[in-house]
Amino acid sequence: MVADAGNKVFCATEDALFSYSKDDGTIERYTRLTGMHDFGISSIAYDFANEVLVVGYSNSNIDLIYDNAIFNLPFIKEKNITGSKNINSIYIKNGITYLACGFGIVTIDNVRQEIKDTYLIGANGSQMNVLDITSDNDNIYAATDTGIFAGALNSNLANFNNWSRILDDVNNNGDYNKIVAFGGKIYANYAKPDAQSTNSDELYVYENGSWNLFSIPELPTSPKRYSLRVLNNEIVVVNQNSLSVFNTSWQRLQYLDNTAYTTPQMRDAIKDNTKFWIADRRIGLVKFENNTGTA
Repeated sequence: MVADAGNKVFCATEDALFSYSKDDGTIERYTRLTGMHDFGISSIAYDFANEVLVVGYSNSNIDLIYDNAIFNLPFIKEKNITGSKNINSIYIKNGITYLACGFGIVTIDNVRQEIKDTYLIGANGSQMNVLDITSDNDNIYAATDTGIFAGALNSNLANFNNWSRILDDVNNNGDYNKIVAFGGKIYANYAKPDAQSTNSDELYVYENGSWNLFSIPELPTSPKRYSLRVLNNEIVVVNQNSLSVFNTSWQRLQYLDNTAYTTPQMRDAIKDNTKFWIADRRIGLVKFENNTGTA
């Protein structure tokens, strides 16, 4: 996992978190000895408006990391919730953090540093494994293991009746595990359980009220798609061992594979002007620029 914080880049694994200064290359490590409150990091995201890194753990504990302080929000961790508490991903919009959790959605007010609300979007307000979240001007979208759900941003999202399933997993054999808004459309990744073998992940696009399978020759097939990242008018797509950058017309602008550096195992990536910051499972954080990569 990787997050851009302006003058530094954060990189996290399940057991470690560190930052890399873009100015002088200084590396700072974050542990329980330096103020963090748990183990088992499951997701990170940076809120530029409030200059805070949001760290989610597999037990729903939350750390807010500022330049000079770490603020802990243990309330979900301490709450008696059956099933998974894992924070699968983090989405930030207008100073509000949306946590995609194993039981539903939790929102955090980053200004007040407090839990704002909980959305249980399953049938009759039941728990639902939410894997990723995005939004457009009108709706918030939740990718789950049973389909895609949507709720109007101007409605009471704590009321499950204000959520509707807009894409069903009719075969019940996979997860919608990634979702992004890009170029005025919504894209969702469908991950099949046997994705490591013969079947590739599928990408679906939501436009004018309907979903369709999205496929172009320039989008590499892969047993597994790890990351969809939108910045400005570009999207970075990370597959098992390559990444591609597209514009809003889905013209491929850049492509990195094993010719970029040896035996890549890319898991996440962001683009910062001409630089890529790649979270690689094999060698850690990779900075790639001008056809050269350094780890």
